[in-house]
Amino acid sequence: MAPPRPTNPDRTDALQSVRQLRVVFAAMIETLHEDIRRAAAVETALMSPLSMSEIMPEIPLAKVRSELTQLTSELEAARKTARIEIGKLMVAGGASIDEVGRTFGISRQLASRLLRDDSPK
Repeated sequence: MAPPRPTNPDRTDALQSVRQLRVVFAAMIETLHEDIRRAAAVETALMSPLSMSEIMPEIPLAKVRSELTQLTSELEAARKTARIEIGKLMVAGGASIDEVGRTFGISRQLASRLLRDDSPK
């Protein structure tokens, strides 16, 4: 089943940015679930009499940091895009920059800069 289309075409960019944010959240959750499985494997290995030198190459713990670092970067980019697109809609709908800032938990100055820096030159 296809996701519903926005009723207002001006919302297309905001909708797309929020969907991308959701995709990144889901990827982070899946990565964290995999990391939980890796940690459980290490825990099980620690309770066994086997040598850690034999066991640890089988459990890819080194991937944890690189995967989460990459996903965190993607999350920040998606979050910024979503804030910009939603902020533009809010302002177009009559909200003040103060309201945009309060909505996203950022200062009025940062909200203004986010929206200004994204505007066409």
